[in-house]
Amino acid sequence: MGQQPHHIHCGGDGHECSVEALLPLVGAVVALAVRCLTGLEPELTLPQYRILQLLDSRGPRRVSEIAAELGVMRPAASRLCDRLQRHRLVERRSGLADRREVHLHLTPAGAALLGEIINRQRAALSDLAATLPNLDIRPPHRP
Repeated sequence: MGQQPHHIHCGGDGHECSVEALLPLVGAVVALAVRCLTGLEPELTLPQYRILQLLDSRGPRRVSEIAAELGVMRPAASRLCDRLQRHRLVERRSGLADRREVHLHLTPAGAALLGEIINRQRAALSDLAATLPNLDIRPPHRP
C-alpha cells in the first residue's frame, strides 16, 4: 500500500516489532474469543462475556458504569444485563447507602461459567502460542 511499516517496542529487550506482522494476530484473537464462547449453556455474546469479566475483576457495578466500559448506551447495556440476569449469571441488588442505586453482582453460576470460558481460553491460547515461533515479528536487522 506504499506506506512505511509501523514498528512498536515489544518486550523489555529494546527490540521493535513490526505492527504489520502483528495484524494477523488481531483476527486470530477475536476468532479465538468467539470460539471460546461457542457451545456454552447459556450462549453468550462477546459483550455479555465482557460484563461477566468486569464484574469479576472490578466487583459490583451499576448499569451506567457497565455501559461506559462497553462504550454502549445505557439501554443497550441494560438489555445485555437483563439477559444475563434471566440466566442467573448476574443479580441486581439495591445499594447499601442508597437503596435506589442498583448494582449488578456476579452470581456463583456466572463465576463458574466465566471459569469455564477462561479454561477454554487458556487451551486455545496455548494452541495459538504454538504457532507464534513461525511468526517473524521483528523487523530486519539494521546495521
